[in-house]
Amino acid sequence: MKKVMYAQVIINKPNINIDQYFDYKIPEKLLNNIKIGQRVIVPFGRGNKKIDAFIIKIKSFSYVKEKRLKYIEQIIDLEPMLSSNQLKLSQWIKNNYLCLHIEAIQLMIPTGMNLEKKINIILNKNITTEKLLCNLINEEEKKILEYLIANKGEIWLELLQKEFKGNLYKKILQMAKKKYISIEEHFYTKVSDKREKYITLSGKYKSKDKYLKEISKNAHKQLEIINSLEHHPISYSELYKDLKFNKSSIDSLLKKGLIKINSQMLFRNPYNDKNFSYPELKLTIEQENIVKEFKKLSVIEPQKMLIHGVTGSGKTEVYLNMIQIMLKEGKQSILLVPEISLTPQMVERVMGRFGEQVSILHSGLSLGEKYDQWKRIKSGKANIVIGARSAIFAPLDKLGLIIIDEEHENTYKSSIRPRYHVREIGEKRCEYESCHLVLGTATPSIESYYKSMNKEYKLFSLEKRIDNNPMPKITFVDMRNELKEGNYSILSNILKKEIRDKLN
Repeated sequence: MKKVMYAQVIINKPNINIDQYFDYKIPEKLLNNIKIGQRVIVPFGRGNKKIDAFIIKIKSFSYVKEKRLKYIEQIIDLEPMLSSNQLKLSQWIKNNYLCLHIEAIQLMIPTGMNLEKKINIILNKNITTEKLLCNLINEEEKKILEYLIANKGEIWLELLQKEFKGNLYKKILQMAKKKYISIEEHFYTKVSDKREKYITLSGKYKSKDKYLKEISKNAHKQLEIINSLEHHPISYSELYKDLKFNKSSIDSLLKKGLIKINSQMLFRNPYNDKNFSYPELKLTIEQENIVKEFKKLSVIEPQKMLIHGVTGSGKTEVYLNMIQIMLKEGKQSILLVPEISLTPQMVERVMGRFGEQVSILHSGLSLGEKYDQWKRIKSGKANIVIGARSAIFAPLDKLGLIIIDEEHENTYKSSIRPRYHVREIGEKRCEYESCHLVLGTATPSIESYYKSMNKEYKLFSLEKRIDNNPMPKITFVDMRNELKEGNYSILSNILKKEIRDKLN
């Protein structure tokens, strides 16, 4: 007799009443595939409502009485969505910021990945129009069954709800008990892989002429399609939109076995058409000293550093050199910027230097783009992640360096639940994953500067601008005098003049 194993799960629903762990038995058929960090479907509550949950722990015992325990029903994702370090970090976020554990976990998965449920109503094959005439079926049930027959015996509950008012689901459950219908639950996510269908020659013949011989000379569209497919596959969208072919021509060629349809996954990349180039620049003495010191210290133990550099002193070039050092060691890096508006500028520089090794994560991406970037990072195809606040949770499994640029900015604080500070998350993640933390700014936050004074952070300074460029001249203007002179705008006269001169 095989020993029963148990899984401790947290339900994927932000609700303070269920913010706890629940034990479930693992069915024997799932034992070899179940892992910590996976999402699973479980029956939950008195009505055994199917809901998704994350596996927090797998164990050989449970303190819950055996007869009260239910079985996990299915695994959603074959590979875990959360690593052990992410689960550890989510627990710390829960305790430190006083939020629900599932709220902390949801920070680490892409928006749109939550499961949605659709209910399909299927008519029992034994129910016919004649059977509806019997007196055992009441009028309301007859109307529902007649509607199902008219819709070929199958319909989604949400569509049925539009036709019948009141508590329809309760009525449906009663009808399912009487075996008039059956209920199927389907789970899906708002976002998934984007696939494109491609049409190619079937491989039936070696020469194009033999394909053309099987097509009537009057079937001009079919002939055009075969001629178009001679050199390369064609996507469905290209066939319909650009080449104006119709479905009947495709169907005819499929029946003759002259073409075949393949599905190919598309990667949604907002920077796909950009050819960035950013050369490696010669370091100044100040920059070179920081990079050398980082390289030397990083071998000893994980470092926490604050780079206090004036505007235009070349902090970005220092970051890029640090990332290069990590790549040579087989480690990955996260580079954070405070706002989405700054991301394209940083993306251009980092992608220009490191190319396809870079992935981007920020709230300006579409759901599909976020999902594809997350999946690319998760699969290990990206070694560098650039982004705003949410990129701190990027699922890199060989993380060596976290860089927070403009670390003093308030945008690194989340103002919605769960409320957190990126700098604190970065520190904790570095602790769990033994990686380096580098903060950069021209105006350090009081907290970071205090830590550097107390030797918690190693302080580096960049006091000169690149090429010894002078700092911009600053003029103070008393706007009260502007008002006395009749200037009621928010811009002083000298500022208007300077803007006009620069535009000219």
